[in-house]
Amino acid sequence: MQLCWLLGARYRRKIERSTELTDSEKSNAYAALDKMLHLVECGKVSDFSMVLRREIRTAHRNSTGLSAGEKELAENEFHFIKFKRNSALVSDVWNVFPEDEHNGEYHYAPFPEDLVKNPIALTCPEGGIVLDPFVGTGATCRVAQEMGRKSVGIESSAVHMKLAREGCNGNASF
Repeated sequence: MQLCWLLGARYRRKIERSTELTDSEKSNAYAALDKMLHLVECGKVSDFSMVLRREIRTAHRNSTGLSAGEKELAENEFHFIKFKRNSALVSDVWNVFPEDEHNGEYHYAPFPEDLVKNPIALTCPEGGIVLDPFVGTGATCRVAQEMGRKSVGIESSAVHMKLAREGCNGNASF
């Protein structure tokens, strides 16, 4: 199965390159990965993501509570996130192609508009409001507008703010 081969190669490389895992823990991770790939081949799991120790960080640094995944990572060296068939989750890998219509003239780190389409579609209902706290060139606000959402952008640079306003045709709040 093509999906299993790709997932297997990706996660084997991830385990191999880990500097957090001992050789014994890597062996355990390889064995667990093989079992998970078998579940995918059998159709019991449609897709999964494998998280290794120290790959994720606690969202609230002062928090003492841990999520189930963080508890498993604290006790073991890895954690699997299983995706259900027909779920709303998108793939771990997105094909996003670079674009910079201004050739770096106005902003040093513009990103492709495709990068924000899935997060907006999955987290903000039509008519909802998208917040971009570092509006830059206005790409997020522009995409939100095109997708039927309202948007609010925050920017400290007057040059970037002007660029974002122009890009959104005045249809976003800044």
